[in-house]
Amino acid sequence: MRKLILAAFAMLALGLTVTVPVSAATEPTKWPSLRSQIERSGIQPESALAQLIKENQDFANWLRPEESKDNRGLPPWIRVWWRKQHPEMEYPPISVDPTGGYPLVLKEIYEWMYHHQDLQRGTPEPDLAPGQVIPAIAATITGEQRISGAQTTPRSESDIRINFFDPTKIISASNSIVGGGFQSQFWSTDGGSTWGQTTLPTTGGDTSHSDPTVDWTSDSMGWSSTLGVQGGTLRLRTYNSANFGQTWTFEATPSAAQTSVDKQMHWVDHGASACANRQYITYHNGTPAFVTVRNPGTNTWSAPFQITGAESTGTAIGGDVKTNAMGDAFVFWPTTTNRIIGVRKSTDCGATWAPFVQIGTTFDGFDIGVPSFNNRRALIYISGGAFRNGSKNLVHASWTDLTGVAGCTAAANEPGANAASTCKTRIWYSRSTDGGATWSAKVMINNQASLNDQYNQWLAVDETTGQVAMIYYDTVDDATRLRSNVYYQTSFDDGVTWQPPVKVTTAQTNETGGGQDGGNQYGDYNGLSGFAGNFWPSWTDRRGGAREEIWTAKINDPACTAPGAPITGTATATAANQVTVTWTNGAPASTSFNVYRAIGTCAAPGTFTQVATGLAGSPFVDNAVSGSVTYAYRITGRDVTANCESTQSTCVEVTATGTCNLPPTFAGLTTVSNPGTSGCALNLAWSAATPQCAGPISYNVYRSTTAGFTPMVANQIATGVSPTSYSDTSPLMNGVTYYYKVRAVDGGNSQEETNVVEKSNAPTGPIAVGSFSETFEGAMSGGGFDNAGWTHSAITGANDWVLSTAQSQTPTHSQSSVSLASVSSRQLVSPSFVIQAGTTMSFFHTFAFEGTLAQCFDAGVLQTSNNGGMTWTTMPDANFTAGGHNGTVNGGFSNPLAASRAWCAGTIGAMTQVTLNLATFNGQTLKFRWIEGDDSSAIGTGWFVDSVAFSQVGTAGVCTPSPVQLLDFEIQ
Repeated sequence: MRKLILAAFAMLALGLTVTVPVSAATEPTKWPSLRSQIERSGIQPESALAQLIKENQDFANWLRPEESKDNRGLPPWIRVWWRKQHPEMEYPPISVDPTGGYPLVLKEIYEWMYHHQDLQRGTPEPDLAPGQVIPAIAATITGEQRISGAQTTPRSESDIRINFFDPTKIISASNSIVGGGFQSQFWSTDGGSTWGQTTLPTTGGDTSHSDPTVDWTSDSMGWSSTLGVQGGTLRLRTYNSANFGQTWTFEATPSAAQTSVDKQMHWVDHGASACANRQYITYHNGTPAFVTVRNPGTNTWSAPFQITGAESTGTAIGGDVKTNAMGDAFVFWPTTTNRIIGVRKSTDCGATWAPFVQIGTTFDGFDIGVPSFNNRRALIYISGGAFRNGSKNLVHASWTDLTGVAGCTAAANEPGANAASTCKTRIWYSRSTDGGATWSAKVMINNQASLNDQYNQWLAVDETTGQVAMIYYDTVDDATRLRSNVYYQTSFDDGVTWQPPVKVTTAQTNETGGGQDGGNQYGDYNGLSGFAGNFWPSWTDRRGGAREEIWTAKINDPACTAPGAPITGTATATAANQVTVTWTNGAPASTSFNVYRAIGTCAAPGTFTQVATGLAGSPFVDNAVSGSVTYAYRITGRDVTANCESTQSTCVEVTATGTCNLPPTFAGLTTVSNPGTSGCALNLAWSAATPQCAGPISYNVYRSTTAGFTPMVANQIATGVSPTSYSDTSPLMNGVTYYYKVRAVDGGNSQEETNVVEKSNAPTGPIAVGSFSETFEGAMSGGGFDNAGWTHSAITGANDWVLSTAQSQTPTHSQSSVSLASVSSRQLVSPSFVIQAGTTMSFFHTFAFEGTLAQCFDAGVLQTSNNGGMTWTTMPDANFTAGGHNGTVNGGFSNPLAASRAWCAGTIGAMTQVTLNLATFNGQTLKFRWIEGDDSSAIGTGWFVDSVAFSQVGTAGVCTPSPVQLLDFEIQ
C-alpha cells in the first residue's frame, strides 16, 4: 500500500492526476497535478511563482491527506513552502486545531504572490490629498463616504481611530494586497469631512504588509502597526507620523526574533494615569498569544511576553487589547481547540499580568462559513473595551459565533453556502462590573428570528461617558443571505440593554458576485472609534459591484436628557428577611425605576449594587436581605425612550429582621511566600475577615497548579483554619508554581464568602546533586517505576506505554511502546530535574518503526519541557553525543510528530546507549519525555527504553529533604 501511494506522488510530479487504490476503509488522497496548479490557476509558466510552485510539490512528506481537500483556501504547495521555512512550528490535524498550525495571513501572502508573480516588491499607490478622494455622499447617517478613493484594486480589513486629544484629526488604515501590497493609510484633519491617502513605506526587505492598526498618543503623533511580510517570515512592524497621518516613518520591530507573527491589535492608553501613552500590541506567534508594551519614557518596546498558557489549547488567534482611564490594561483572546474566551489584566502598565480569567466559551472554533462570506469565512475575533471612573469598573467583550440553539452548536452545523440553513451567526456580548474578575452570562445583542447572519463586529467605548457601541455586518435585508449592510448598536446603561440596531450603509455589499476579491472578501475585521458621543466606523464596502473599498460615516448619538431623581419614601422591615422600599416620581418624570442597595448606614454605606431594574413604580419588595443587617437604598429613574438614567435619590436605611445569613466580608489572600528553609513549604497570610453575622470566623484554603481555578472541594487543602495564616507543607514539587485562594466562613451560619483573589509562588527545596538512575523494576505508581514522579499516557489512540520483559538492559524489565496501524501517540514522562554544570544523561533502547530513514512513517522522539510539561520541545541534535535522532518524520500521513527529528526505521535487537550533554540547559528545571507517534497505516514493532541515568543532576521532585535518587528505567 505504501509503495503504491509513493508511486502515485511520483506521477503527480509529472502533472498527472492519480487516484491511489486503497482499501474500502481508507479514502484516497487526491492532490492536484502540477499542470493544474500552474496553468489552470492563471499563473505564467515561466514566472518566479511557477518555479516556486514546482519546488514545493513534496506533498507526501510534508502534508496530511486531509490537507488536499480542506476549506481554508490554501493551495498545498504554499503549505509545503511555509512548513519548510518553519519546521519549529507545530502543525496539528485540523480536527485538533482548525488552523492546522498555519497563520491566517498566509492567505494574503498567496494573494500577493498571485498578483506579483515575479515575487518582487510592487509600486506604492500614489498619495491622494484631501479633495482628490471622492467627497461625501448624502446618507441617513452624516458623512457616509468612501475614504480609500475610487479603486481598481481591492481594499479590505481596516482600523480607524479618532485623536482623543484633538478630535478634528482621524486616521485609518487598510490592507492593499493586490495593489502594491503596501498598507494604505487614510487621514483627515477636518473631523472627517475630507480624507487624504498614502501608504506605509517598507523596511528590512519586506515585500508587502497585512493586518492594519492605528492609534494616537497625546502629542498627536499618529501610530500604525502592520505585519511585514518577507518571503516566509512575518514580523510585527510599527510606524509613526508627525503630520497627522500624511507621511509615515518606520519605528521598530517589537516582535524581535519571532517570524510567524499574525493578527496583531494595537492600543494606546489615552488616560491621565501613570500609564498614559503606553502602547500595547497583542498577537499570536504560532499557537500562543503574546503582548509587547512600549514605554513612552524610554521609547522602547518590551520583549514579547507570552500571555497564554495551558488554559488555551489550539491557537489563540483573534485577540484584542484595551485600557481604561486608570491605566488598567486588558488582553483578550479566543482559542480554536478548547474554544474559550479569556482575559488577563495588568495594573502596573503592562509590567506584570494577573492570572487568566475565563469570560466564556464559543460554540464554533476559529472561523465560520456563511453564505455571504464562505470563502474567507468569518473569524471568531474578540473585540473588547474598558471604562473606569469613581463608581464604575467595567470591562466589555464581544465576538461572532453560532447561535447555539439545536442544530447550530458546532462547526459541523455551519450554514456554509446553504442559505436555507437554520443555523445562523450572531454577535455575542459579555461584561464585567468588577474590573474583569467575574463576567456575566453571554448574550446575543440582536437575535432576529429571520435567516440572516451577523459577523465582523467591532466594539468601542466612549472614554468620556462610558457609552458602549458596536458595528457589524448583517444580511437581514437580503433573503438570499448574500448581501450585507453595516449596522450600529449602542448601550447607554453599561451593556445591560442595547438600543435597536441602526443601518449605517445606504447600499448593500455582495462579496459573492462576479469580480469580488474571493481570497479576502470582507477581511477579518472592521474598525470603530468613539469620543464625546461621536463614533466613526470603518468597513470594507463593495456597493454597486465596484472593487472593495474602505468607507466610513459619522454617527452622532442624540444627547440624552435624564429625568429627575425620584423622591425617596421609606424602607421598612415588613417581614422576616424582607424589606419594602417606597418612593415617588421626580420631575421630569421617569417611565421606569432602578433600585440600588448597599450594606451599611446611609452615613457609611458600602458599595451600592443594583438589585432591581425596569420597575414600573413603587414599591420594591426586597426578599434577599439578612436579618440583623442594616441596608441603605437609593432609587434612580429612567427614560425608556432615550434610555437615560437619573441621578440617585437620597438614601434611606433599615435594619432587617429574621435569620442572619450573610457570609463574612473578606479581602482575600494577601501573600504567598517561600520561607526558603531547609524543609519546603509555602506560607500563606491574610488580613482578618469581618463577620456580618454571629461568627466565629475560620478560613478554607484552596490550591491548584492552574491559574484562574475555581475553588471546589477537590482542590480544598485545609478547612477551619484560624487565625490568619497557613503553612502548606503537603507534598509540593520543587519549582512548580502553585495557585491559592482563601475564603472566610462564618461558623454561626456556615456561609462562605466568594472572593476571587488568587496568589501564587513556587517552592524551592534543597537540590541534592548526584547520580540518578531508573531501571523500571520497582513498584511505584504507574507500574514498574523505581522512583516517584514518572507518568505515562496515551495521547492519541488506544495504546499506552507498558512494563515489558521482552527486551531489557538491566536487569529484567523495560518500558514498551507498541505501534498502532492508525494515527496515535503516547508518552512516557520523567520527574523534574534541575540541570547542573556538567550534567549528562543516557539511556538504552531498541526500536523498529515502520518506514525507512528516508521515509520515516512511525517514529520515536525525545523531548524536554522547562515549564512542568505545559509545552514540549524536541531535543536538539547538537545535544546528543551518541545515538541521536536519525531521521525526520514524514508529514504526509497524519503522524502527530510530523516534521520532527526522531528515531526512525530500526531493528529490534540488543539495546544501544544514547548519551547527551545537557550543558545548554544549565540552571533549568526539566522534564523529559519519550513520545512515539504512528501514522495512519502499517506498523512496526515499536520501542523499548531502559536504564535512564543522569550524572551531576539535581533532584527536582517532592519539595522536602530526601536522599539522592537513582533513575534506571527501560522504555519499550
